[in-house]
Amino acid sequence: MKSNAAPTLRALDEAPAWCLGQLSESEVVSRVQDVLSDSAFVDRLLAAYEQTKTEYEDSEHVEQQIYNGFPTPPDEVLMERFHVTPWQDRHLLIPQFADQRLSFLAARVIYAEHPNHLPDELRHSVQTHIRSRVHFEDECKWGTVSKALAECDDKLSSATGEQARLLERYKAHLLATYS
Repeated sequence: MKSNAAPTLRALDEAPAWCLGQLSESEVVSRVQDVLSDSAFVDRLLAAYEQTKTEYEDSEHVEQQIYNGFPTPPDEVLMERFHVTPWQDRHLLIPQFADQRLSFLAARVIYAEHPNHLPDELRHSVQTHIRSRVHFEDECKWGTVSKALAECDDKLSSATGEQARLLERYKAHLLATYS
């Protein structure tokens, strides 16, 4: 059983005829009642679902927390406000998010676009986080300075002319920016 391979669920009175197959609405309703009245069958279905459900470990990285739930309706409204608010005022919305992932992402968006519009303490916190990520030395899924430098060195071994100059400039930029 694949939970993501199930058909789209919809109200019976909104379902097009092809969704019902060759069954009448009354036959569909009768079958639904039969299934729901068989509590042992329902329990087996739930147990099968629980056994096949993928469990994701909690991640400390917001990019890998997408399975931790959806934003609440108030947070969705706040996200829309965030995107239309002038940059200099967006930081005021950050503490209003109920979901800490959204607060963190909002701070990172402001930092990426207009870091001068973040309060000093928050700007320093985001900067420290980014530096820890780009200087991470263990195995990871994201790009790091050491990976970029190694790739530059690898490509420089066969680069010539303008390509070699661009790689050298990029390598110098990485060293100057992240050292």
